[in-house]
Amino acid sequence: MWVIWVLLAPTCAVLQSITGASVRAVNPDISQRWLVLARRGSCGVTERGRKGLCTYGDQGAFNGLALDGLLQGTRTNWSAAATACLEQCASCERCRFVTLNIGPFFDCSWFSSCKLSDLAQGQGHISGKAPKSLTL
Repeated sequence: MWVIWVLLAPTCAVLQSITGASVRAVNPDISQRWLVLARRGSCGVTERGRKGLCTYGDQGAFNGLALDGLLQGTRTNWSAAATACLEQCASCERCRFVTLNIGPFFDCSWFSSCKLSDLAQGQGHISGKAPKSLTL
């Protein structure tokens, strides 16, 4: 477990230097748990690169230059993508659910609500409830 944490811990520093925002570190075990519990499908449609209004909005997309730069070369790594996406969610006040896709249509979107029993299918997305705590 420590090896994974050491490898993923720099994620926050890189994101913070790119975006200028404070980012809370996600324990890799939390990311793994999120991946296990995530369901196939998307909570909804967001516009690429539009973060939305985290203080009172309903949805947004964290992808764009900051996340793309961070995940350069790791687009086939669900664990790294989930960690980075959940870190972004933690810095967004209304983020309660996350939709993630690491395929050609890379996506890291947040939603204030999501009906996990009725997700939109297609394109290789997975969605799940954001963890309340980023540490174990």
